[in-house]
Amino acid sequence: SELVGGTLQFDMKAVSAPPEGASWMLKVEAPNNQTPVEVELALGDNPMPNDTWQSYSFTLDGDLAALDKSAVKLVLIFPTWAMAEGAVARVDNVRFVAAP
Repeated sequence: SELVGGTLQFDMKAVSAPPEGASWMLKVEAPNNQTPVEVELALGDNPMPNDTWQSYSFTLDGDLAALDKSAVKLVLIFPTWAMAEGAVARVDNVRFVAAP
């Protein structure tokens, strides 16, 4: 219940970009991969990943609404499936923030 109306936030820097045509993705999973949610990082007001540190924020009741918020197990950040060759990213300050 603490996460209702909250956000998933993190900072990311794309050290090496994936091949052309690939997008950076965010996937959040509950145990046993139940109701996983997958979205592009540049969703909404989020910036396109590049070689500088940038902040990302996803609403738990909007962007990630289908997620079982009571049992988050994994937060994954990756390029489009099968298009990750050479891609390297750094991620920091991953946090779930309750609504004010």
